[in-house]
Amino acid sequence: MNILAFTGSRADYYLQRPLFIAIQQNPSLNLSLIVSCGIIAEIDRSTLDSIHGEGFHICAELSLPSESIDHLSTISHLLNRLPVIISDCNPDLCIVYADRYESFAFALSCFHSNRILLHVESGDLTYGGTYDDSLRHAISHISHLYSTSTLASCDVLLSFGISSWRIHHSGLLSYDNLASIQLPPPVDVLSNLNLDICSPLVLATMHPIPRDKG
Repeated sequence: MNILAFTGSRADYYLQRPLFIAIQQNPSLNLSLIVSCGIIAEIDRSTLDSIHGEGFHICAELSLPSESIDHLSTISHLLNRLPVIISDCNPDLCIVYADRYESFAFALSCFHSNRILLHVESGDLTYGGTYDDSLRHAISHISHLYSTSTLASCDVLLSFGISSWRIHHSGLLSYDNLASIQLPPPVDVLSNLNLDICSPLVLATMHPIPRDKG
């Protein structure tokens, strides 16, 4: 079976990497990657070098023109290029990941190329004023098979009217990455950051909200 996947950013590549490795290790499966956008734009090419280092077959490297300065122009450029690449690769199955706008362009190209599409990490909910939920659910509506990270995500897909046999609760891919990370002792981390081990510590992260220009 020939499988085609897409990666457009450092973040989504490393989250998909455990799946790519599992596919590559199966002798009955042939994996090809389309690499584009942020990965190609990296000055040090570190992510692209990692992809080559893993031995993954790259069937296309899609750079963006200088005028692609926003999501819409990037999607437009990819939609003009991807259908030909997909046709040349002639995959039996295409894999699209999560909720990136570049991935949406790939999903839409696969849909209109009449290719079977597996949406990985579908049905998740981000909430808030981000584009994530809208793009993720739009991808789900043009996909055929679904891999979810949680049982709650399965329920979301079922609420869309998707048949249960199409949905597979496989868990979160990034857990495989976390299991392989050798973490330093907490005391060493605190020492390197010049933090007092006896003081209370609060860690906060923020998800950028594209609609909030302030």
